[in-house]
Amino acid sequence: MRIIALSDIHGQLPIISESAEVMFICGDIIPLKMQNNYPQSLKWLREEFIPHFNNMSVEQIYLIAGNHDFFFESARPQIISALFSGTKIIYLRNENVDYLDNDGNTWNIFGSPDCHIFGNWAFMYHSNIELEEDGTLPLYREIAWDFENEHPLVVNNEFKIVEGNEAICVWIWHAIKTFRYCYSIYSWDFGCEIDTLLGQNYTYELTKAEATRYIEEALLINPYILEINKLDVDFDGDTLYITMRVITIYEELEVNFIV
Repeated sequence: MRIIALSDIHGQLPIISESAEVMFICGDIIPLKMQNNYPQSLKWLREEFIPHFNNMSVEQIYLIAGNHDFFFESARPQIISALFSGTKIIYLRNENVDYLDNDGNTWNIFGSPDCHIFGNWAFMYHSNIELEEDGTLPLYREIAWDFENEHPLVVNNEFKIVEGNEAICVWIWHAIKTFRYCYSIYSWDFGCEIDTLLGQNYTYELTKAEATRYIEEALLINPYILEINKLDVDFDGDTLYITMRVITIYEELEVNFIV
């Protein structure tokens, strides 16, 4: 299957002569000069973006918004649905759909614009956490994760969703595995600095103490995590063993990771 993928066009409408079954447009499509102007963004999408891409030699287009696409963050779902109705463009916001290719194979496609805070942009991580009417945090959800093989879990061609402490455990895994300050998609608050210990001529005790501190700092930014207890780390070559008890808004969670 031939796929065309592009992103960060910021109002540029590329001429693509190649044909393909599927096209992915992966965020930051609105022109920068109108990214905060709802009426202009809607007009540009309707009169320029949609006609241009709807005439592409592709069978299906999947679109997600980016952190500059404020229109998609603020527009009501009914507006977006009507905007793309009757076109070959499918807009995805934290949802998955099935695509049946020309060979009869079914592909499950998931799209999300969400990312962690790294400025006052659209679809930032905590901007999507809205408190319940009683002031409590909503039920935490994540895509289930195969920690041993490091990939999301798919059941019946759909991503498996976990909730509560099981979801927080997935978040903890990603927070520890992500190098802090290395990826612009994440806030500088997200991630762990364990990688900075590599190559340092520290004593075993100091290395262990610093790793413990880095892990605590990485996890306590999550509003669902209240306390870290009995955190212990150990090293065997390049392998890091982590055991801890995490107090969440739900209950105590025991975590054992090999990183």
